[in-house]
Amino acid sequence: MVPSTTGLSSLYAQKANQAYFNETSVAGYPAVFADVGDLRSQGTCVLNTAVSDSLYFMIQFSVSDSSLISQSCNLAQQAATDVIKNLGGG
Repeated sequence: MVPSTTGLSSLYAQKANQAYFNETSVAGYPAVFADVGDLRSQGTCVLNTAVSDSLYFMIQFSVSDSSLISQSCNLAQQAATDVIKNLGGG
């Protein structure tokens, strides 16, 4: 978990510094695919998911299986969904 007084707003403030920035949601919670380097074509995707106005968690999902490289962001989103379920949400 990333404690922040502004939650995902702190990441939005850094949007211009991100190599990619794609808004989404995870189990009804706001989320953003974003990272300073874009390694998605190599199988690494970063997803930040808010659980409150001041707290979010980041998942960096990396796959080495070449057949799954294009699925890294989908897999990151599934992992974030599992985290939300384990926290009692969604």
